[in-house]
Amino acid sequence: MGSLQSGLPLPRASRLMHASPSSTSSNVARVQRRRPRFSICWRFLSKIRYSQCICVTCCLFFCIFIIQLLNLPGHVREVNKISRKTLGFFKGRSEIDSEGLSFLKELDFGEDFRVEPFKILETFERTYNLENGSVVDSRKVARYGLRKPRLAMVFADLQADSHQIQMATVATGLQHIDYEVEVLALEYGSASEIWSELEINVNVISTDENNGFNVDWLNYDGILVSSLKAVGVISCLMQEPFKNIPLVWTIHEQTLADRLKLLYALKNQNEMIDKWRQVFGRATAIVFPNYILPMAYSICDPGNYLVIPNSPQEAWKAEKLMVPHEDDEHPLIKSGTDGTDDFVIAVVGHQLLYKGLWLEHTLVLQALYPLLTVFSNSSSGLKIVILAGDPTSKYKTAVETIAQSLNYPKETVKCIPVDEDADNVLNTADIVMYGSFREEHTFPGMLLKAMFLGTPIIAPDLPRIRKYVRISIIFPSNLMHWFYTLSALPVQKRVYRSFIYLHLSQVWDRVNGYLFPEKDIKGLREIMFQMVSNGNLSLLAQSAALNGKHTAKHIMVSEGIQAYASLLENIMILPSEVAVSGAATDIPTEIQIEWILDSIGSTESTDPTKENWTWFLDEVEKQFNNKHKENAWLSSAANDSVLHVIWDDQKQIDTDKMIESIEEEESMERTDLLEGLWEEVYRNVRRADRSLHERNGEELERTGQPLCIYEPYFGEGAWPFLHRSSLYRGIRLSTKGKRPGADDVDAPSRLPLLNSSYYREVMGDFGGFLAIANRTDQIHKNAWIGFQCWRVTARKESLSKTAEKSLLQAIEAQRHGDALYFWARMDKDPRSSMIHDFWTFCDVINAGNCRVAFSGAMKRMYGIKQNLDPLPPLPLGKDTFSVMHCWVLPTKSFMEFVMFSRMFVDALDALFYENHQKTGRCYLSLSKGNHCYSRILELLINVWAYHSGRRMVYVDPETGLMQEQHMLEIRRGRMWIEWFDFGTLKSMDQDLAEEFDYENPERHWLWPSTGEVFWKGTYEKEKELRYRQKEARRQRIRERIQRLKQRPRQKALGKYVNPDETNTTKSYPIL
Repeated sequence: MGSLQSGLPLPRASRLMHASPSSTSSNVARVQRRRPRFSICWRFLSKIRYSQCICVTCCLFFCIFIIQLLNLPGHVREVNKISRKTLGFFKGRSEIDSEGLSFLKELDFGEDFRVEPFKILETFERTYNLENGSVVDSRKVARYGLRKPRLAMVFADLQADSHQIQMATVATGLQHIDYEVEVLALEYGSASEIWSELEINVNVISTDENNGFNVDWLNYDGILVSSLKAVGVISCLMQEPFKNIPLVWTIHEQTLADRLKLLYALKNQNEMIDKWRQVFGRATAIVFPNYILPMAYSICDPGNYLVIPNSPQEAWKAEKLMVPHEDDEHPLIKSGTDGTDDFVIAVVGHQLLYKGLWLEHTLVLQALYPLLTVFSNSSSGLKIVILAGDPTSKYKTAVETIAQSLNYPKETVKCIPVDEDADNVLNTADIVMYGSFREEHTFPGMLLKAMFLGTPIIAPDLPRIRKYVRISIIFPSNLMHWFYTLSALPVQKRVYRSFIYLHLSQVWDRVNGYLFPEKDIKGLREIMFQMVSNGNLSLLAQSAALNGKHTAKHIMVSEGIQAYASLLENIMILPSEVAVSGAATDIPTEIQIEWILDSIGSTESTDPTKENWTWFLDEVEKQFNNKHKENAWLSSAANDSVLHVIWDDQKQIDTDKMIESIEEEESMERTDLLEGLWEEVYRNVRRADRSLHERNGEELERTGQPLCIYEPYFGEGAWPFLHRSSLYRGIRLSTKGKRPGADDVDAPSRLPLLNSSYYREVMGDFGGFLAIANRTDQIHKNAWIGFQCWRVTARKESLSKTAEKSLLQAIEAQRHGDALYFWARMDKDPRSSMIHDFWTFCDVINAGNCRVAFSGAMKRMYGIKQNLDPLPPLPLGKDTFSVMHCWVLPTKSFMEFVMFSRMFVDALDALFYENHQKTGRCYLSLSKGNHCYSRILELLINVWAYHSGRRMVYVDPETGLMQEQHMLEIRRGRMWIEWFDFGTLKSMDQDLAEEFDYENPERHWLWPSTGEVFWKGTYEKEKELRYRQKEARRQRIRERIQRLKQRPRQKALGKYVNPDETNTTKSYPIL
């Protein structure tokens, strides 16, 4: 058994062993007195139960919650603070009882409500500086500026309205800074006279069967679309190849915003909202005339909203309101006993309802209350109309309650919703007051309309309003009384009156409105006494109204034109042949002075707000739904599923397929089976599968013709310009955008390089040439081959029927032999029609670097290391060259040209690919151009045809007359025949193929991906490979026979005797 005294002593006990007995006893007692403190605490905590701990914790959190609740912003102490701040404006006004306004304690001026301007223009400026800033490399680019930037202004119609006025004024300003403007419209209208006076071309565009427009939008450097009704043009610009054109869409209508919120958002129709968001996202910038519309369209905001407050809509409405109508009677005009009308003061403000609106209207009503004493002795009464709220809100009741609390007589103060009768109220008002104290980023439209109507205005002293109201004067009341006394002197005292008018006429001529200090009731009251005299407008107020009417014609006009000019300057990336437009500040001042309203006076005008927008939006959305159904049908057909709407047609198709499959099975049973080796059978079957496909009529006609012209295209936007005849055939450069019902060539399937978006965009239409040349015997079986750009058809410069017939006759008769026929002349190209030198034209469209790039590619292509300029010379004279890929060649010559061009584009890519990928900038463009090599490859056919000794014949696209260019007799001694000889090019091609075949380098090399790789060693390697495969098969057969011979065989156990044979041979005796 163990003892309690055994074991290690405590550390403290070891120290006590050396102490005295007395000290030891005292220490032990002290230790014994200290231990119960911890033990008591532990015993106390151990007695607390779990439920008690939870109760204590809950009490603690409840106390914290009460403390925080007392310190919230809504505490009574802060409410009292707000009430003191609010009622401080009423302090010292004994005529008004502040206690009657106790319901305004919790109201404030709404500092939490603030409208921030959009900063998208700053984003455009940064992008523009990045695109056109200093380049990382040491390249030198040049801008020739041979033509002006082209703008297209698109309208749904040419009806005279505020949209036409705005864009006509903007176009006038843009023309003065070297913009070339053209107007495109879907329908004619009365506003065409306005554009004719401005000397701007107007074209009416038509639509095709697929709702596409027969317009080559690539001819324009920027597009401005006005109004929501032109949404069809936006849908067309969402297709390739028009997706990257800068687009500015100006929207004034709010009908679509209401439809999106009330019809789609509440019903959770997200598909239609996404459709509209995609349409809005296509625009580079969407411009609104005020800050209310962007908030209304916030559900479709893709991040490209911009506000340019320069709409003449208010001015245009005011012009129409000034025209008298027989049935125009305002219900607020009440005749007095003597037949006079009431004096109406219209109080307008911010269009949105916010927290401090009640307080602002209360201050205004308090300031206007003393006017009741002025009109008490007058024959006319005072009416105050407050335009605020909407028909669904209860703000009208709130305003009447405030007026009743301020002791206004009944029916004196009325509140009318803004959307209900605002124009009629402004037309009949004697004074228009702006009662909102919030900071504005634009000049209020209500004040602008009132100024146009010749109504004096009064507004708080806000920066945006102060900018256009030229002077704000508050005369002391005694000075005004003295002035009116002197003005009423008899005629004999006219000297004094002349003196007064002489000194005050300058002031009157400058005043166009009245400003009062913000939230200052006393200043507002004094101004009202200046404007009203004996129940009518004072002379100073009438003078200010006349001046305001003249000022309103040019308010924000210059800012709007400059804003559009600045926006276009920052979003347009101009090619090197286009001149840079002038700055926005270079617009002449006399052009910016006012809207073009006089030109619309003689034309019939329409109100876009009264049009049937419901019908229009229904038609647009029906097109969206039809397109969505087509896409759904295509996707479901790809997944082998059948839609219910085409069930009957699908059943008929299935029945026809079943009958066809049965007939094929019966025919296969009657067909003799192929015999021979498996490889030969497989090869024959594959060849039969390639040849057995259903041919349409155009393909059958094309087979018997000597010529086939291919038209490369990219995207659905080029469909309206493609031909549908046996002579033409399309080349689709992308897997998307297949033209329905057409036998087009799928270029990416023939040349996998075109699956790369980089090389498809860099080479442009030239990628279609390489796709056709790759194993061309499988797709092209005609003796001659040609190409034509769809943009030539858009310019109406393609071959006519007469020219086609003339060209076919010349080919069949071999009139010019191995010749290059072309019909798009360089000297008539709109990019630089005045230049006749080939290399200068090439430099113009390639940022001044065509000669350098061509020489560098030729050096690398031919391996020239000496200091030699290998730029092939081309003559300068009356003869011209081919552009826009519109030419015809013999198929054999075309393959030779492709052999040369493959090596050239490979050398060009080796020079610029790395730098283009690193910096994103092309050496042959001023900015980040996607079509980097396409412009120099466009002219490559001329260099090859000239120096290879081919005849170059121009064909007139209308008449078909032919004229040979650069006669061979003149070219003798000037051509570089050795450089472009077929034998030289063939040997170079074989060297590249051999290098790729043996070395197969891992570096970036474009040439093997541009076509077929073949040389003499390739055939020998294939022959050797086939021989080795044949020998391997023979060896396997011999080994099998040998194994069969050497196989061990078991010896027979005995001879087998057939029982039938024994029965036949053996005879039995008959018993």
